[in-house]
Amino acid sequence: MPFTAADEAQIGAYQYSPLISPVSVLPDMAAALKLANEALSGIFGDLAGSVAVNSVPQSRNLEGGPEVNSRRNFLRRLAGKR
Repeated sequence: MPFTAADEAQIGAYQYSPLISPVSVLPDMAAALKLANEALSGIFGDLAGSVAVNSVPQSRNLEGGPEVNSRRNFLRRLAGKR
């Protein structure tokens, strides 16, 4: 599985590998998580574990309350807006 390395000033160095394109062909988040778990198992074997559909971690905002993980919030953090 090929990976691409990238480095962004706001989030640092990271690597990614597109699993499917376009992602809109996946019917829901459960299917996306299943695909991601299968890819991780293929890379790491038994070490990958499994992410349950309802256990997607929530980040915390500056006030300590839960912050909804969304594309909008991710892009706001990249732009320096919290």
